[in-house]
Amino acid sequence: MVVEEATYVFDAIVTHILSLEQFWVCPANNQEDRKKLLQIEEILIQNPKHLVDVAPKMHDYVAVLLQNGGCKRARLVSDVQNGIAHVQFIDSGRDERVPQSALCILPPELGLDGLTEQAIPCCLAGSKTVNPQAKDMFHSLVMGRPVTVSSFSISQTAPQLLVDISTPDIASIRQNLVLQQFCMPLPIPCAKRTKDPGMVGFKWGPTEKIPVVVSQVAELSEFYIQYKHTLKDVSTLMTAMKSMYPNVHSPAFPVNIGTLCAVQTGADWFRGEIKQVLSTGAILVWLRDFGNEQTVTLKQIYPLEGTLADQPFYAVRCGLNNVAPCNARPLGKFPKKLVAWFTKYVDNGTLTAQFLRQADDRFYVELFADNSADGVTDLMVKNNCAQRTPSYAGYQGMQNQLEQMALMGKLKTFSASYNLLICFP
Repeated sequence: MVVEEATYVFDAIVTHILSLEQFWVCPANNQEDRKKLLQIEEILIQNPKHLVDVAPKMHDYVAVLLQNGGCKRARLVSDVQNGIAHVQFIDSGRDERVPQSALCILPPELGLDGLTEQAIPCCLAGSKTVNPQAKDMFHSLVMGRPVTVSSFSISQTAPQLLVDISTPDIASIRQNLVLQQFCMPLPIPCAKRTKDPGMVGFKWGPTEKIPVVVSQVAELSEFYIQYKHTLKDVSTLMTAMKSMYPNVHSPAFPVNIGTLCAVQTGADWFRGEIKQVLSTGAILVWLRDFGNEQTVTLKQIYPLEGTLADQPFYAVRCGLNNVAPCNARPLGKFPKKLVAWFTKYVDNGTLTAQFLRQADDRFYVELFADNSADGVTDLMVKNNCAQRTPSYAGYQGMQNQLEQMALMGKLKTFSASYNLLICFP
């Protein structure tokens, strides 16, 4: 038996389920907020302010006029394309594609300063789905009935609460699904994270600053870092590859996109991945331990030895967290001068990184140089070179959202020292 401590406990309703790893709940005692939302939405329906001249961008908050005559608050999941907007309704978690003509300006009284997002993203803690029918069973157990949510921590890799759910007749949904073999039990992460000594994939706390170096910059939304404590390992790897691979022409082997290979450039050898075969016969490879791409010939690549392919790569793909260009630049591109300034800024021996969230294929971070209290994003925003996106996608946003709801009495319990003992097999 494992005893865990719950930090947040509140009565709720489950509003949307994608999977056991991604669903949304709304605190049940938010009646005043819901009443206020309905009143303001009614005014907006009668006098909508359509977005005519400005195309909203990803992460922007808007009001959406629904086909049934209603109106809901939403956040854009991506930029508007071909007149279609992919939005997520922030008070239920549901997402939908709607015509751009349905988007309206979100009045200040409907904004996040007046009313926090009502839907809280969650993940069923300590479980891994093993039965494809798990979602349907979970849906039948929790939808349409009152539930109590017990949260153990805030995920460090996604904007979610790690929770278990109980109903009037089921003490633990997690335990119920495990016993019915819909999912397998996993350790429940505690609120305090510890760093794994491994090179990649370690767990982190959002307040930790990890010494790093930036090995490659493509954009502010795509650059590569290496953990500073692994630099000697990178050097050792390259030395080992020099002795492992003879200085001879590469034998022929299938050149397929995604194939891992050893790449020779000058006297050095690198681990690479084939990205593209060009019309000239040249090959574009991605150097996986540094992040940069390089064009080589077939004679410069060699099959990667199995022991080398099994080792984790040292370069980690990253982007700056919740930041966007000013003045709605096309395609969200930052000015080249700003990217050049950023590249120079991060070329610093005292650089540290805070890992704030993980999404898609990269980690979103804040970078600090010379032990500065201000991160690179803060510097750009203060100098009007960039703007922060209005998003709760990071750990701190989720923390602030819950604390605000707790102060307003939306959560039944909010206390770091609150002990709710729940037993799991």
